[in-house]
Amino acid sequence: GANDFLKLSDHLYDYIFLSDCIYTQEAIDPIITTLKILSSRKTRIIIGQELRWPTLFEEFLQALENEKFSCLL
Repeated sequence: GANDFLKLSDHLYDYIFLSDCIYTQEAIDPIITTLKILSSRKTRIIIGQELRWPTLFEEFLQALENEKFSCLL
């Protein structure tokens, strides 16, 4: 539940892996919110994504950059 998520957010991670997680525009904000909660400036976020919808993935990358995440492709 929500309490478990709050307990989890007390920990910052060295690495976070995402795989095929961008399917809809509605998923972008919750994913970014989760990344902001679980990461620090030292966290490396590794994303594996099959480019089924390239425009949507570009929107996700732009949203990450807007939130001050650095993206290397």
